Amino acid sequence: MSLPYARTYDEAYLYISLRPCVCGETEFEDRVWQSMAAGGQTGERISGHCANCGRYREFTFEMPEEPRELSFEVQYGAADEPSRLIDPGEWLGIAELYVLTAQDRLDAGDLTEDEDITRVYYLLTSALAAVEETMKFIPPDADAVPEGAFWSQAGRLVFESAPERFGRARLDQQREQLRERVVEFEDKYGTEDEEADA
Repeated sequence: MSLPYARTYDEAYLYISLRPCVCGETEFEDRVWQSMAAGGQTGERISGHCANCGRYREFTFEMPEEPRELSFEVQYGAADEPSRLIDPGEWLGIAELYVLTAQDRLDAGDLTEDEDITRVYYLLTSALAAVEETMKFIPPDADAVPEGAFWSQAGRLVFESAPERFGRARLDQQREQLRERVVEFEDKYGTEDEEADA
C-alpha cells in the first residue's frame, strides 16, 4: 500500500489538523516525528497521544527525497506541484477559515502582544498560501478548477456550495486581496526581520 505523499512538513501538519481524533481533538501530547521503513517504502511518521482522550494516533507520509530549503514562511508545496493530500475545496475552506479567525482577532482591537501579532500574521500568510495552493489545481488551458479535482467529502461540500469560487479570475482576485492585507499588516506591525534588526 502506498503512503500518502506530503510535499513539506507544513502540509503534513495541516493534513493532520484536518483529521481530528474521534473525540474531536487535533493536538497531540508527546508528539514524535521519526523516519521509518516498511514494506520496501521509507516514510516519515508522526505519532503521539490525543491531548484530550489519550488515544494513540499516528500518521505516516512519503516525502520528497531531496531536503526542502528551510524557511520561516508557510510553505505547503514547492513550485506549481498541486497537493496529493488536500484537495482544492479543502484548501479554499482553510483559507477562508484563517481569514475569518484573523479578522475576529483584529476586530477585537489593536494588537499589542507579540504573540497576537505573530498569530494573526501567520493566519493571513497561511490563508494566502492556501489560496495559491487552490490555484495549482487549475490546468494551464482552463478557467477554473475542474470538478474532478475534488476528492474529499469536505472539499466537495465546499465546491458544491458555491462552484463559482473556483474560477481563475475569482481566485486571482482573492489572492491579490490577501497579498494587500499581508502588506498592510506588515506596514502597521512590522516584520520579524525588522524586529530582529531593531
